Amino acid sequence: MSIQPPVGPYGLKLEATADQANFYGSEIPTSSAPLADANATITVAAGAQYVMADGTMTANRVITLGTSGSPLTGEMIAILRRDTGAYTLTVNDDAASALVVLPASRRYAAYFRFDGTHYVLSGAIRIK
Repeated sequence: MSIQPPVGPYGLKLEATADQANFYGSEIPTSSAPLADANATITVAAGAQYVMADGTMTANRVITLGTSGSPLTGEMIAILRRDTGAYTLTVNDDAASALVVLPASRRYAAYFRFDGTHYVLSGAIRIK
């Protein structure tokens, strides 16, 4: 009996642990500091992934995606809302235009892409 290397998505054989780590994303952006219970401006320079922890929000909040820090065209910011309280989380671009309002009582992951001028909504996923 021989041990077969693991097979990743699309049938790619991953020959070594290093290959597996590279394929599965050991270079996935790490989280920035958790989002506080406050309105805030965030930038990709401070991190590519932001988390609003469960039980955090005590009011409706607005997060603005700032463009300082020289984001690259196509660069992404992810916001993970784990809070299921009674408040909304609005995400604005740097011109104060609402990109998405994440409703109260729902967990969401929302992704925003820099188009060379502003951030635009790339997608939002409801999380159970």
